[in-house]
Amino acid sequence: VIRAQWKDKESTPSAEPTQSAAPTQSAGPAQSTDPTQSAEPAQSAGPAQSSDPTQSAGPAQSAGPAQSTAPTSTTTPDPTSVNPTVGAQLTDSKTGSNVIVTSNDSTNPTVEYAGATDKKATDITIPDTVTMDGITYKVTSVKAGACKGNKVITSVTIGKNVTEIGKNAFANCTKLKKVNCKSTVLQKIGASAFRGDKKLVKMILKTKKLKKNNIGKNAIKGTSKKLVITAPKKCVKNYRKYFKAKGNKKVKVK
Repeated sequence: VIRAQWKDKESTPSAEPTQSAAPTQSAGPAQSTDPTQSAEPAQSAGPAQSSDPTQSAGPAQSAGPAQSTAPTSTTTPDPTSVNPTVGAQLTDSKTGSNVIVTSNDSTNPTVEYAGATDKKATDITIPDTVTMDGITYKVTSVKAGACKGNKVITSVTIGKNVTEIGKNAFANCTKLKKVNCKSTVLQKIGASAFRGDKKLVKMILKTKKLKKNNIGKNAIKGTSKKLVITAPKKCVKNYRKYFKAKGNKKVKVK
């Protein structure tokens, strides 16, 4: 009996050790290899993505200010010139004049008269100045052929700034009777300027600057035999010689 009990005691404790195999389930700690899963810190490479600082090159896009260098490309207008360019054709509705730019110097812009806008106008006035787009131009000349062949005009008034009347400017204006030139600076009358104006009987000149060689050939050829030219008193004698040699020997200068 004692032996059997001993065996029983022997067998029961040994059985507990076998159950102590539960510690083998403590392999749970082996599952604590979660530390390997703690490789999540490796995922904390998110900070590595904080290489966004390179993307923070956004400030480099602030090179926008660098584009603000554009102002340096803007050219400063030449204070000695204005638009439009020389040769540009303009129309001044106020004076009814077509003109051509001869100088765009801002200190003294000038144009030449190229004809009336109203083709039916009987009285033409060549203005002293024309103003367009805020720019005032002196009218300093009458373009060659400006009114050539005009069959309706009867009188012409020439402004005070005109220095030259171009070649054929008023040629064959068959109804033209009177020319009043207010300019005291007129220096030149082109060849055939009034040629063929058979009804021209009166011309008023204020200038003292005309010379024989500055009055073109046949300037008054074909004008009326009753043509009378009124000139400054001190110029009458010379002007009489000049004009009689330019196509109308019957002309009177007084």
